[in-house]
Amino acid sequence: MSNENLNLSIAKYKKIGALNVLKFALVFIIFLFHWRIHYGVAYPNVFFLDKFILAGAFAMSGFFILSGFLLYYIYSGKDFSDFDYLKKFYLKRIFKILPPYYVLIFIMYILYGLILHQSVNWSVLLVSIIPIQAFCRIFSVNGS
Repeated sequence: MSNENLNLSIAKYKKIGALNVLKFALVFIIFLFHWRIHYGVAYPNVFFLDKFILAGAFAMSGFFILSGFLLYYIYSGKDFSDFDYLKKFYLKRIFKILPPYYVLIFIMYILYGLILHQSVNWSVLLVSIIPIQAFCRIFSVNGS
């Protein structure tokens, strides 16, 4: 397999730095929101912060809207009818999304054990590792 086949660069990346910073901030708020609702971690000494984090559903909506806009901005005008291009697009998305996802799961379970001194719920961990909780309501670990 040549290096040309391994190149997953499919679009000239047009960066919008401020929006990427905003996206990172939204991800952090979403993390704190999930930590708050699932594990009861509160920030009572900082009233504004706790109320802000409880509005994490707005951060999730903002993240998805912003992500959709950035994907459109980067890939508008590209030919998605070409199967090879489409395959590269999805491979790039998978390799961009799954590694941070797994790192975050690892960090969450480490913190869960260290901070809350709880044992790991292996069925929830398995559902998280196989990322199927978003596809079927019975596998949801978010309580919805």
